[in-house]
Amino acid sequence: FPDNESYSNLVYSRTTTMLWLLREAWGEQRLHAMLRRFVAAHQHGIATGKGWVEALTAEAGEDASPFIKYWLLLDRGQEQAAEAWLDRQRAAKR
Repeated sequence: FPDNESYSNLVYSRTTTMLWLLREAWGEQRLHAMLRRFVAAHQHGIATGKGWVEALTAEAGEDASPFIKYWLLLDRGQEQAAEAWLDRQRAAKR
């Protein structure tokens, strides 16, 4: 990272925004339940990016890769696919 601000923007700001979008799409209870399951599953091990994508995919019922690629891997080419994924999650809110 070129400086502390760019690191902070990626690690904290984008991740927080991503979680707030999921909270909006799924509701607070569903997001928190999914996060608790993820933490419990990795409590005594190492959580990986692949595991995070798998957990989101399982909760969403569809591949979460475009959403993760855009929000966490900064693949700007995935922006439309990420937004479409999020729109489908909002529409299918359980």
